[in-house]
Amino acid sequence: MWPSVRNAVVSLLEINVVAGETGPVLVLSGESDLTTLDQLNSALDKQLWADARFLTVDLSGLRFADSATVAALAQTARTLRDQGGRLELLRPQPAVARVLDLMGIDQILTVRDPTSGKGSSLALSADRGTADRSRARPRYRSSRRCRRSGHRTRAG
Repeated sequence: MWPSVRNAVVSLLEINVVAGETGPVLVLSGESDLTTLDQLNSALDKQLWADARFLTVDLSGLRFADSATVAALAQTARTLRDQGGRLELLRPQPAVARVLDLMGIDQILTVRDPTSGKGSSLALSADRGTADRSRARPRYRSSRRCRRSGHRTRAG
């Protein structure tokens, strides 16, 4: 009855390209995972083919990113670096900042949040309340020690 609705393809990822101060800015919104990887790679490749030297990826609208997304961004960063350019990530949401932190992406490229002035993914995720490691629950709740070995024991 509604053939256009039945054949419609819904993408979880929306990509817009806008002009930035130092070059193009890819604005990602929605969710990026293995199912949207071709769409992301295509957008990144278009910028490489257009000889962009400095590329910014705005992650403020991206609610989720998996390891395939991070790998695609890292590969693009390496390619740009080899060409004398740079890729920069901007304003990741807390869940995305956590993935970037866990994967160590800040070792490869810059992750910025201009509103806070922070420049690393760990600082971003901690500021947003997702990785406050200083407030982690202590491993042992008591200071009881084993009589034989002297090692601490867990409280029961």
